[in-house]
Amino acid sequence: MDNDKRIRQWLKNRPGPSSADQVDTQDDDFAALLAEAGGDGKDGKPPLPSESDDRNTLQGDEPAAAALPSGIDRVRAEIDRRRHRHRKGMLRKIALVAGIPLALIVTYAGLFATPLYTGDGAFTVQTEGDSGGAQPTAGLIALPGNSSTITDAFKARTFILSRPMMMYMEKEHGFMSHFDEMDIVTRPGGAIGGKGDPLAYYRKRVKVMIDIQDGIVRLEVDARTPEDAQRFGNAILTATERHVNAMSDRIAVDQISGLTKRADEAEKALTDSRIALGRVRSRKGEVSPEQSASVLYGLISNLELQLAEAKGKQSALLDDGLVDSPLLPPLNARIDELKSQIRENRARISNPGGIGSLAQTAGAFETATIAQEIALGRWQNMLEVLQQAYLQTLSDRRYVVPVVPISSNAIPAVKDWWSIARFMLILCALLGGIIYALHRSGKLPERITSGKIQDLMKQWK
Repeated sequence: MDNDKRIRQWLKNRPGPSSADQVDTQDDDFAALLAEAGGDGKDGKPPLPSESDDRNTLQGDEPAAAALPSGIDRVRAEIDRRRHRHRKGMLRKIALVAGIPLALIVTYAGLFATPLYTGDGAFTVQTEGDSGGAQPTAGLIALPGNSSTITDAFKARTFILSRPMMMYMEKEHGFMSHFDEMDIVTRPGGAIGGKGDPLAYYRKRVKVMIDIQDGIVRLEVDARTPEDAQRFGNAILTATERHVNAMSDRIAVDQISGLTKRADEAEKALTDSRIALGRVRSRKGEVSPEQSASVLYGLISNLELQLAEAKGKQSALLDDGLVDSPLLPPLNARIDELKSQIRENRARISNPGGIGSLAQTAGAFETATIAQEIALGRWQNMLEVLQQAYLQTLSDRRYVVPVVPISSNAIPAVKDWWSIARFMLILCALLGGIIYALHRSGKLPERITSGKIQDLMKQWK
């Protein structure tokens, strides 16, 4: 039985914490330590138990039994020492892997990254009669701010973060070009300098937050100087106000123009009806058929009264037998004339043929008058609606009301920690991969891969 087998056999039969399971888990450590711990004692270490020691132990030889546990304990101590050294090495590697990128990130952010100033302010979009705050409600249920105010706030945010706004700021104020002089990592396009979408970078430098409860819009704009931060922020507020006013004006113009067109149409219809009534009057020769009919009825009554008197005189002469009286012929002529006048006046009122009669004139006149009254009522109604629309438009007009003016912080700060961290992690990963590939392929000298690194590890340790 060799030394390895005897040690294993002894540890299996030995009582205490070193059981057979523990021995099985230490095969690799024992294989590495047998050469160091075992031998003939030439290196100054006590020899491992031999077969004679094993027999003496079984026969009760106390000196040999006392020497055997000493060698086993030394082996176990060496295993523990190597495991502890291995754990320390792993911790140093983890600290090295995490520390190098972190040191690069902090160093770059402190020495090379461009610090930025932030201009911030607040405003709200509200109407003439709206305070922009929360509506008073009873009880424990508190509703957010006015829904129209919140909607207008989100519309303003969408416009500020839109591509047309970015293009306007670049054209009028050079906003995007302002950041071309930043460091290589945080500038537009990054270290690679690609032609990415500039809108993403614009939205990283311009931030808009909305307080749902109060309906207040908070604006933050980054710049390399505090003056530029305030200038860019005020320019965005001015453009937003102009956009909100233009949107309100466009809605008002659309509403008022439609109502004005309808009012003009009603006025034209009223004018046409008046012209039609004038034509009826000119064609019939009557200003008021009702008054003409009253006059005719009065005239007919008077003629009938005169006819009755003439007939009475005629009857008196005939009753007296004065047939040849010279008064009778004129009286008969008078009676015939009165009857003729009565027939003519009645024909003027109502002609059986219906042509040129006063009844026909009254019908046409009444139709034209009714059309004129309808047109007049429609025109007056449209004028009232138009006036109400004007008042409603003024009440619904949107205004950008500054709550806090744009101001800049006094101390700049690095804003792009994530961009710097991502760049450094990618750089470390690439360099580590290149070194590992060169080391595995043998193209990296041994003195660099082992000796130098071990010297650095010793110095760091």
